[in-house]
Amino acid sequence: MGKGLLIITLGVSVYLALGQAGSQETMVESAENISEYEEEVVAREIARTGFNVAMSIARRHGTNLQDAIDEINGEDGTMVGDHQGGTYSVFARLADGFAININSTGTYADAEHVMYDMYRLPVLTSRRCSIMRVEFIESDAGYCSAIFLQRYPVGVSVDNLPPPEMLFPSGHNGDNTSLSFEKFVAPGTLLDLFIGVDKNCSERPPIPSEYDVTTHVFNAADYDAIHHALEIPDGRLDQMSESVWGFVEEARNDNQRWRASFEDLHNEGWDNNSSDNPRNSLQATKKYGYDGNGWSERDEDGYRVLRDYASRPDFSDQVFELWLEPINPATQPVICAAAFPNYDPEAIPDPDPIPDPIPDPDPDPDPDPDPDPDPDPDPDPDPDPDPDPDPDPDPDPDPDPQPEPEMPDCMCPDRHQNRKVAVMHRPPGNEANEHIICIGAPAVPAHLRNHNDYVVCEGD
Repeated sequence: MGKGLLIITLGVSVYLALGQAGSQETMVESAENISEYEEEVVAREIARTGFNVAMSIARRHGTNLQDAIDEINGEDGTMVGDHQGGTYSVFARLADGFAININSTGTYADAEHVMYDMYRLPVLTSRRCSIMRVEFIESDAGYCSAIFLQRYPVGVSVDNLPPPEMLFPSGHNGDNTSLSFEKFVAPGTLLDLFIGVDKNCSERPPIPSEYDVTTHVFNAADYDAIHHALEIPDGRLDQMSESVWGFVEEARNDNQRWRASFEDLHNEGWDNNSSDNPRNSLQATKKYGYDGNGWSERDEDGYRVLRDYASRPDFSDQVFELWLEPINPATQPVICAAAFPNYDPEAIPDPDPIPDPIPDPDPDPDPDPDPDPDPDPDPDPDPDPDPDPDPDPDPDPDPDPQPEPEMPDCMCPDRHQNRKVAVMHRPPGNEANEHIICIGAPAVPAHLRNHNDYVVCEGD
């Protein structure tokens, strides 16, 4: 009996000892896991900081994407910085005519986090009710092509889009040809241009300049290929990118003027994003130029200088410029209301990616430098000396209180009331200078994703 009890006691002791050891091992593993997680969190924040620094550089250069890339990459091809005891490494490269890829890697202790996104210009989007102008710059093409416009109005689903509109009929050479009629564009409308490639010119009118394009009904089957300027999957404007067949650039000093150039030779082998050779890749041509050394030549408007090659990607087959002329504000309500029955100038989203900051409200908008100690400027001529005395009055801590300032709805100026979202913006690299900005709802996700910003409130 005694031996049995001893064996049981020893067994329990061993079991408890093993359990305690296992528990301690689990605690150590948990502590290590927590430490690794914390390192990953810090590495992610470091990567985000590097990304935000690069984005701020890109915004400062506006439409000059190549200068932004050169400053971000520097002479070493990578921007390196220290943050929170770790380092970030960032590089940028041209993605297409109006976007650059930014890649940021954050390192802290043994953890590493990589994040990447695009800085994209808001191209081919009308900022106000405008008249659209289009002019051919050059047309070095062996094929005929017709030029079309597809509108994406604000708030219209892809199932209810207006039909494509012909701008120029099928033809060989449209150099210096302009639209012979006016087209009005509602504010906020995205304009996707595309060409219908007509190899044997079967759709070419006898006299193209006399053809009434306003009555033309688009039929994709009439053309050998359709090449768009923009790629908009399923009508999702938030996923818009540049089409492989089009090359869109914004003018240097005019954010409502663009050049669209197209490759009309439909060689699917050229749709090769993995190649760095501009001789056989549309994407490589956009990124690295014709010779692989970048786009060093620019014209007076800041557009890349195009060349004509017969058997390689060149984007010089159909080239034209589109610009939007704002309508005179004195007549805008009449003209725009007539052209667009649902026109509402107060309901158009702000296309600017980063608006100007809104200054902090004045806590005392109209202080009295020499306040009158008598709070009643018009006293009773025969007042009751003490109508209801307080036997133990509390001292007044503020004998001359100032009225509470009247804050506009959601801390945005009057012109933005009920239409904007107030966001606490923390400038990259200088978060101590945080301030409230008022932005349109479509721009909020980008702020929360790309900065350490947060929503303060929304308009009613």
